[in-house]
Amino acid sequence: MTNKERYKILCEKEKTIPLFSQYWWMNTVCKENEWDIFFVGDEKNTIATMPYYITVRDNKYEQQYHYKFTNWLPFFWRYYKEITRYTYVIEDTSNIEKIRADYSAKIRNQINNAKKILKVYETENLEKFYFVNKLSFERQNIEIPYSFEFFKNLYEECRKRNCGKLLFAKDMEGNIHSVAMIVWDEDSVYYLLNGTDPEFKKYQGNALLIDKSIEIAHELRKKFDFEGSVIKGISHSFRQYG
Repeated sequence: MTNKERYKILCEKEKTIPLFSQYWWMNTVCKENEWDIFFVGDEKNTIATMPYYITVRDNKYEQQYHYKFTNWLPFFWRYYKEITRYTYVIEDTSNIEKIRADYSAKIRNQINNAKKILKVYETENLEKFYFVNKLSFERQNIEIPYSFEFFKNLYEECRKRNCGKLLFAKDMEGNIHSVAMIVWDEDSVYYLLNGTDPEFKKYQGNALLIDKSIEIAHELRKKFDFEGSVIKGISHSFRQYG
């Protein structure tokens, strides 16, 4: 049995493995020969696993851990360097009214104003989603880091497993202001991709989509993970959701 076959069986049995480490996710976002898994234990008794992705970049090992991973001391002993990164998580989404009450006044105003002209729709229009998503990168003079084919394949794999949705914030004339893709596992809903048409940025469609995504996490009885950032502006924005 190959490592991947063994890992696939483990993932089918152990649902608590985070989404981004699941066999099918790794197989979707990585090329077949560019990822593998380390195991501790034998085939009958797997104690721990660590999937990894191989890329050519300065010949250095780099690992980003789930936020529940708190002990990197063995790496320190072996002279690795550590950089702290942040994500933002609403751990308990059971009381949606309380969550919204904890929003900053600024965010509540943005959402209320957005609701006057925008509605949130679920969509399967991949071309329009990708177009608006791409606009956010172009506004920053950055090339979008994934192709339409890559995005389409990822979305289709998520839909097969009922663990992803695409959302549009649209006005009465049918203009798409903002888009978001959310995905989820047994534990959390993740705000994976988003974008806003610069022409409509002032109407705060993204704030409305975040609010809707948190509501979906509430309905699914899961945590909500903003997929955090250490970029100052993004960090400041996410923290205003309480």
